[in-house]
Amino acid sequence: MKVDLTNGVSNQNPVELNSRPATTSSSAAAPAETQDRTTLSTSSSAVSTLVSQAMASPEVRQDKVSALKQQIASGNYNINPSKIASGILSEGM
Repeated sequence: MKVDLTNGVSNQNPVELNSRPATTSSSAAAPAETQDRTTLSTSSSAVSTLVSQAMASPEVRQDKVSALKQQIASGNYNINPSKIASGILSEGM
């Protein structure tokens, strides 16, 4: 039996389950043999690699924070309202 969890969206099936039908003998009832198999696509390993890289990176980029603190303390930090407004508007679209 093949189970398609992608609903026909992709040609790759992320999970494939194969079962062998149970056979019974008329003389004695033998336990049913079932074989399950899982196949993961290559994209799952790529996602795992990216998650590992993201988890290994620091939460705060201290070098940038320190540079901004120095600019603010010395009065050299300039804010461009037009650039900020443009960035906000482009994110909304």
